[in-house]
Amino acid sequence: MLSNADAAFLRLCDPESGPPLPAAVLTRHTPSSFCQRAIFHGVHSLVLHNLQTPAWQALLEESWTIEVIRQLKPLVRSDKIRSLALRARGRSICQDLRAGGIPVLLMKGADFADHLYPRPELRSFTDVDLLVRPRDFQAAAQVLIKSGCEHQTSGPLKHSAAYGEELFTTSVGGLALRLELHWNLVNSPALQKTVSATLDDLVDETGNLTVEGRLLLAAIHAGTGHQFDRLKFLLDLRQIVRRLEAQADLDWLRSRLERTGSRQVLATTFELLEALFGCPAAARLHRDLGLRPSTRFWRSVLSPALLLRSHRPRLADTMRKNLYRQLLKRSPSITPITMYPFTAEGGDFS
Repeated sequence: MLSNADAAFLRLCDPESGPPLPAAVLTRHTPSSFCQRAIFHGVHSLVLHNLQTPAWQALLEESWTIEVIRQLKPLVRSDKIRSLALRARGRSICQDLRAGGIPVLLMKGADFADHLYPRPELRSFTDVDLLVRPRDFQAAAQVLIKSGCEHQTSGPLKHSAAYGEELFTTSVGGLALRLELHWNLVNSPALQKTVSATLDDLVDETGNLTVEGRLLLAAIHAGTGHQFDRLKFLLDLRQIVRRLEAQADLDWLRSRLERTGSRQVLATTFELLEALFGCPAAARLHRDLGLRPSTRFWRSVLSPALLLRSHRPRLADTMRKNLYRQLLKRSPSITPITMYPFTAEGGDFS
């Protein structure tokens, strides 16, 4: 059961819901501690937007609201400048890749901002994520370098050739930018044995990323990469489920469940959405996809209470999130993808 303060915070983060009552419980936090929580969860742009609406301002103490807005505005402004640069650079590189015959997805942050939110600036992001096919990975890396990106490596690669991403940096107008080139949405070789998603797992038969593909992408990324430790990942998923309320391609999703090993991360996604947001559409998708309810043990590992206090984690919370990842590694194995994009010496793209 959510506290009034947590329920109010969740509503304040939501881009499409009205203010709750009572909302005054939010002011029990100092403006600084409240801003820290919003920033940790990556929802500061949404919080700033909603706090400036008449509906929210009528419910909250004026001096408290003014101070929160004052503290968040500079960060949101700098985020907007960075996201514009990231979006432009990402699109330019995607054009270069496609011109070279390399299919690519500009995914996660920029894509979610453009397709899931009423205004793109409501979803902040800090890097460009590009997904290519495993066989295109080396060629794609060469394109990035020729376009002016620098491959970042210091010593041996973290997981040798099987690691699912490589980091590149570039700059636009003196602004340093980070780009991640992926051949698998799941980076860890150990985890790829049970949960794995490549470009062809996420797109439809025409090569497009649909809302269903975004659901699979967002759930696998949130579950395997972050153990759902930021509210912004669950808000992405909440927005996706809203768009699937009327109609979802269940056959396409079912065809991907075994292929990607995503049953448990999707079950966790739907259960968290239902618990945090009271989302009946999530419960329907859970049922219609034939997903078993998580056991009490799985539910206890990642609880709503743990996620909401993750900006001030306890040692036990960190252990539980790590346990979730270890449990995913022990799920039924899927057909592995052999991928060796680098030489044994660590890979030289030059």
